[in-house]
Amino acid sequence: MGGFWSVLASMADGSISRVWYSGHAAPDHLFLSLGHSEEACTANSNDYITTAEIILHSHLASKFKTSTPTMSEFYGCYTKNFAQKWNNVFGVPTAGAINPA
Repeated sequence: MGGFWSVLASMADGSISRVWYSGHAAPDHLFLSLGHSEEACTANSNDYITTAEIILHSHLASKFKTSTPTMSEFYGCYTKNFAQKWNNVFGVPTAGAINPA
């Protein structure tokens, strides 16, 4: 999702103290937009952020205030892996969920 990363890139260095996400998620991505059918929840690849994209955007690490005690929180099913990757790449405290809500 280019818009999400563009917003982070537009911020001044050291200005992001935390990111909060609340929504549907899967073990390897967060849904920014979600559709429903009778069988399942759906989203196309333009509507979610994958854990792999975090590494691809590691150059944005300077945007984060690494001394912050405030957690970046990812509320949604299976967000633990996403939160851990976010912490590893951007060096800020994070929290996520292990199981579905």
